[in-house]
Amino acid sequence: MKKKKSPVKVVVPLILAVAAAGVGYKVVNRYIPSKEVMDGNEYFGTSGGEDAAVVLPDRLEQGKALVKDGTAYVEYATAKENLNDHLYKSDEEQQVILTTAVDIIKLPYDSNEYTTLTGNGSMPYQIVVSQDGKVYIALDYLAQYTALQYSVEQEPLHIIINNQWGTKTFSDVIKEESVRLDADIKSPILKKEATGDKVTVLEQEEEWTKVLTADGYIGYMKSKKLSDSYEEQVTSDFRAAEYTSRHESSLASGDEPGFKRCTCSGHSGCKRGQCHFTDLVFYQQQRWRYFFSCKQ
Repeated sequence: MKKKKSPVKVVVPLILAVAAAGVGYKVVNRYIPSKEVMDGNEYFGTSGGEDAAVVLPDRLEQGKALVKDGTAYVEYATAKENLNDHLYKSDEEQQVILTTAVDIIKLPYDSNEYTTLTGNGSMPYQIVVSQDGKVYIALDYLAQYTALQYSVEQEPLHIIINNQWGTKTFSDVIKEESVRLDADIKSPILKKEATGDKVTVLEQEEEWTKVLTADGYIGYMKSKKLSDSYEEQVTSDFRAAEYTSRHESSLASGDEPGFKRCTCSGHSGCKRGQCHFTDLVFYQQQRWRYFFSCKQ
């Protein structure tokens, strides 16, 4: 007569086998890359319509731009902090002022018109847009006075801006690889880069490389899937008017700075009547403070 096996003797090994399998799965799973793909609108912080993100040379600025009637705009604060610090906004006067070494350009909100020291002009698009409590400036107009290049990418809507020139580091994709949000195989995938694609190298470590893709995604790729990095010169044809020696002056609010008012008398190297407005610095105690520079 066969002896019956004790239920305990049967169940315990089974439990141990299941537990071992579970532990083994967890160990193996740690090394399996995630296949989760992050939604593009979530990454860029867009929700469709006119809202757009701004991709700067080294970072993403969510919700800082819009594309309206085919024209790309960037939020005023982003433009001033990152692209051109000679911009000055006045909500009270409903305008943005752009200064150069030789001119003051007044840009009214929601208008195609602009005013300079010598006259008026217009563009085929609104130069400054006021929308939902924010103020935006057209990149096409700003590019006339700023060393920048940009492109607009659709679905999701984002604007790639480059305003950094000189030597940059690049690498080529040697085998198709995912671009991930963070430097971790469990981090969600932003997109895939194909063999031969060229990426801008932002940071490089032994295992992971932070990159900017040609279509504006900033994320991490496995370093072994990239070629040795190499450097290239990135240049701009833009040439701004140069500021010369500068002197402070103050005019009452509402005064228009110009050649007749600005004499620079008493300043070394300046002859009376031979100086011009160069920059608007700040508004304080009902007075605009200006800088002037001597004509050479």
